[in-house]
Amino acid sequence: MMRQINAEGNVDVTVTPQGLRIVLQDDYKQNMFRRGGSALTPFFEDLLLALAPVFQRVENPMIISGHTDATQYRQAFGSSSNWELSSSRANSARQTLVAGGMPEQRVLQVTGMSDRALLNKQEPKSSENRRIELFILTTPAAEVISTLFGEQPNNELDKAREKAQFNQPVFRTDTIRFESEGTSSALPQAL
Repeated sequence: MMRQINAEGNVDVTVTPQGLRIVLQDDYKQNMFRRGGSALTPFFEDLLLALAPVFQRVENPMIISGHTDATQYRQAFGSSSNWELSSSRANSARQTLVAGGMPEQRVLQVTGMSDRALLNKQEPKSSENRRIELFILTTPAAEVISTLFGEQPNNELDKAREKAQFNQPVFRTDTIRFESEGTSSALPQAL
């Protein structure tokens, strides 16, 4: 598919233990965004629209991250920085994928990374550092991310913890205290 739309130099796909990492990046011919902006250029908009039906079929959750090069973005009036710019670019990619037919619930997280994860550290202002990454997570990796943000999976460790609490011995003093509150007339009296 990348060959058909002449995007081989702009897309890198890597399989990792955590999932499938798809990097969409600038090169010397194609810019993904205008300098300092978050609107996709037509080439990359078409690329994301072409990828959307593929992600429609994949059920695993996705993280979308935006990355800038090390050139510090400055707005004449305001406090915007590479953080806001990379976040806005990642969200622009998400909106385009959803417009192309990818289910919105497929996206687990949209994040801006600024210039914190450069691909080319020797040339921090290089165009290859300006990119969007789409990370299709494996089920275990998605569960780890979900637990980081408060979702409590019903995993084996939780089940074991609940079982251990249920199997704790009941002491007579606990039973007497419970009875004195008047809520346990059904408890056996001969403990």
